[in-house]
Amino acid sequence: MTQVSAKDIDQLNRELHAPGRVPDGYYRRNVVQYELVSYLTAIVALWNSQNYSMVAVFYSRAHSALARLRPRLHADYASFVERYLSTVVSFLRNVEDLPEAARARLDEVDSGSPWPPASR
Repeated sequence: MTQVSAKDIDQLNRELHAPGRVPDGYYRRNVVQYELVSYLTAIVALWNSQNYSMVAVFYSRAHSALARLRPRLHADYASFVERYLSTVVSFLRNVEDLPEAARARLDEVDSGSPWPPASR
């Protein structure tokens, strides 16, 4: 995979909640998919603040939610989220001053990954 730029993530962040991207009902708090949507929303907010160590935390949470909820997600949405998270983790792996605890969290996710994030 080629080096991921901040502009790549910015573009995906704009697409993530674009009208028609998130299936109907996923923003409702009483559906199981809301958990994943909430984690993704947090990633966007933390990304905009350049709080990359916390992006790693919510990447981990979103990754786990995607793995657990995948059978209950629309296929197109699940595929987009998978691509989004893979792109985010590729960027994070190249953040030079990312704290070691955040890197360890990424490694922990990779060790049990149901779908392989971008290669290191």
